[in-house]
Amino acid sequence: MKKVLKWISLLFVGGISIFIIYFLYVINSDELVDNAKPLTLETNRKDPKIDTLWLKRLAKENTQRYYFPVEEIYIKTDMVEEKKEIKPYQLVVNDLDPYQIFCLQQELKRYKLKFFFKKEKSTTNLLVFSQSITKLRSLVNVLKKYQINAKILKR
Repeated sequence: MKKVLKWISLLFVGGISIFIIYFLYVINSDELVDNAKPLTLETNRKDPKIDTLWLKRLAKENTQRYYFPVEEIYIKTDMVEEKKEIKPYQLVVNDLDPYQIFCLQQELKRYKLKFFFKKEKSTTNLLVFSQSITKLRSLVNVLKKYQINAKILKR
């Protein structure tokens, strides 16, 4: 079995080497090219005015041979709901210490209200995004336990 594999592999390698030699011979053959001419550079001079007016020529052309490379996308959406504008309430609080700010944040999270802090010189303005004024009034009452004075203003 080993002798048979040895001879088959030798025949395979020999066949590939003969193929490579033949391939290299065919590529490098000395065929003469009929009517061989030296290469020349041909330049066609164009009128420079024509090059600047090509876009105007295409715009005035009546035939539909050329399509401008512009992608047009039309999107149709079926939006039944109209977007309602939410006017946030502004909760104005006095200057707070870190513990009071922590308590305020925890209460806002407990009430599940979205909010945004804006620190100014002497006050901390708090924008609260809610449409329920009753929720905000109950929040102001809860904040009094932490000695936080807050006022609700319509923005």
